[in-house]
Amino acid sequence: MKDAFENIETLIEIFGSSIRVGILILFFKNPENKFFQGEIARMLDEKGSAVEYELKKLVKSGLLETNQTDYKTFYFLNKKFPFYKEMLSIINKFSFYPELTKFVRKSKKR
Repeated sequence: MKDAFENIETLIEIFGSSIRVGILILFFKNPENKFFQGEIARMLDEKGSAVEYELKKLVKSGLLETNQTDYKTFYFLNKKFPFYKEMLSIINKFSFYPELTKFVRKSKKR
């Protein structure tokens, strides 16, 4: 059986990058919330440009949707995404590993 580190590496291989994994965990653990780019970057302790790159990919895929206000673009999960339930299941299976808590540590303070 794989240890926690190998499981995280598996998620990164599947989803493409550690930043994307962090974004996915953040959204799937807070499915009713909307987040803006700077907020996500701060929560994940990542550069805004790197987060923006991944958000654009996730919006293009249809997994995330956006809501534009006067000053900010908010991102949120598209619960009608064809693989929403499957992805939720995958994230839930991996999210009990303590190593993944760094991706969502600040989101619980909202």
